[in-house]
This record gives sequence, structure tokens and C-alpha cells, in this order.
Amino acid sequence: MHDFRPALAALAFAALIGHAALAQASYRSTQHAPGSTLDLPGFSADLDRVIAVMRSTEAAELPAVRDSIPLVWTVRTPGGQVQVPGEWIRRELEEARRDPKTWPSRRARLTTHLSWMRGEATALQTRVTRPDSRAARVTLSAVLAEKEFRGIANASAMSRLRTAISDWLVRLWRRVGGERLGGSLTAVVFAWAAGLLALAVLGWWIARTLLENRDHGRLALSVPPPARQSARAWALAAAAASDPREAARFAYRATVRRLEEEGAWKPDDARTPREHMKLLANGHNRRPLFADVAGRFEEIWFGGRKPSGEDVREMLVRLKELGCLPAD
Repeated sequence: MHDFRPALAALAFAALIGHAALAQASYRSTQHAPGSTLDLPGFSADLDRVIAVMRSTEAAELPAVRDSIPLVWTVRTPGGQVQVPGEWIRRELEEARRDPKTWPSRRARLTTHLSWMRGEATALQTRVTRPDSRAARVTLSAVLAEKEFRGIANASAMSRLRTAISDWLVRLWRRVGGERLGGSLTAVVFAWAAGLLALAVLGWWIARTLLENRDHGRLALSVPPPARQSARAWALAAAAASDPREAARFAYRATVRRLEEEGAWKPDDARTPREHMKLLANGHNRRPLFADVAGRFEEIWFGGRKPSGEDVREMLVRLKELGCLPAD
């Protein structure tokens, strides 16, 4: 069974980050009654709705948007229910209504933090739906242990070939009157003949296969390509990318890969930027560098911020500091 506690903590942590950064006040869940319970896809869809509405809303329409946001999202997960506060969003919208000049900057921060929450919910949903290979193996073993499958599990290509040859030899032996000889010696000779004939057939098949391969040229034995690109490969892709968004993504992947190579964590493609940050101790020498690259990546890909040339230049500088790119 998967341990969902780290993922649930990450989801709650994403909400609390937005609350601390934007409201400067603590949330007490006992003050508000929870709303209707949502599953993970429903929670993700509701966050998408809120983000889309905020991006298209002017300051005069903020009261309607504020009233559409629940005080608390109650999210149902296999590890239990999680209450994600929404009051801090309503408070930000109310303050923006009172001072409309602050709405553009508040909207940018709100959509960024909501996008982080959306990313955490998606990561948790991916972990929930990921199949458990160990459970699948146990189930498969139990099915194959049933009476109907025992014969299939024990059969092999060689045994089936040997059985077919033995049946053919038995028929041939009876036609020539071999049954009249009888005795254990006959049985031993017969068994050895069947085995040798099976080996001869197998040798003939192998020889024919090798000869056919030789006729079509030598066997091409090449080293398969590596399953994961190196940090340098990702960094070169970032430096060569013409799209700033792709450059940010490549730079982030290069940074993650470099820290994997340095032993900061083990590879896990499902891990989010925030989960990577939690694996770095506060005193880790790479923590400020990774925070800068991961923060720009999240704002561009999940916060909807348009990347600038300065973003790309700064991320390439970080790759040079990591040794992924040659220094100028």
C-alpha cells in the first residue's frame, strides 16, 4: 500500500504557504463549517475554475467571485479527508475590492499560489491512480495458482516439443511391432531417443536462425540509449531552446538531474518542485540555487506568468554554477 501521508501534507502545505504569504493571519478550521466533500478530480476542477475566473475578472466584479469561493474545501482521498482553507482567498479579494489599484498584483499572486495547489492535487491524484506492482504480482500469482492454470504454468516450449515427439515415436514404435519387445530396457532406450531427437530439432532450429541472420548481415548489437538524460544534456537543450517556456522547463530538469547526480535525492519523475525542496535541508548549499530555478519554473508553467529574457539568462547562470554549462 502507498503511504499517502507525505502527499497529503504537501497538499495542505501548499494551501498554508498561500495563506501565510498573502494574508499574514492564521486559519482556524473550527471557525467555519466545511463545504461539500470533493474527490481529487473535483477539487482540481474547482481550482481550475477559480483560476480561470480570476484571470478574466475586473476589480468591480470581485464580490461575486469572492462569494463563489468556499470557506473550506473538504477533499476526499484514500488516506482520509483533508480540509483546505479558502478564507484567505476571500480575504484577499475583499481587500482588492476596497483598493482596486492593488488587484493586478494580488491577482498574479493568487493565481500563482492556486496553481501550486493545483499541481499538488494533480501529483497526489497521480500517486493514487498509479498501479501497485507488488499487489498486481500477488494477484497474478494467486490466479496462476488455480487449478485451471497449473498446467499452463508448468508447461514450456521444450516440454511441449518433447511430448509431441514422444507421441510420434510411440505411434511409430507400435507400427513396427515394438510393443512385443517390452521390458524396462526398451523404455529407457525409447526415452533417450526422444530426448536426443528433441535436441537435434532444437539444434537445427538454432543453426537455421543463425544462418538467416548471417544472410541479412551481421547481428547489430548496439548499446541501448540511456533511459534518463544527463544534466548536461538538459542544460544544452535549455541553452539552445528558442521558446522561453521550454528553456525554463529544460533548465529545471537539468537542475533536478544535477542534484540527483550529486546524491541529493533518488530519481522520481512524479515528484513536484515543492517535494524536491522538502528533500533539501535548510543548510544545504544547493537550496537557494534550486529555490530560484524551481520558483521561476513554477511561476512560468503553473502560474501563467510570461517568461522574460531575464528569466532565461538567470536560469542559465544557475546551470553554469552547477557545472552543467561551461563558464564564460
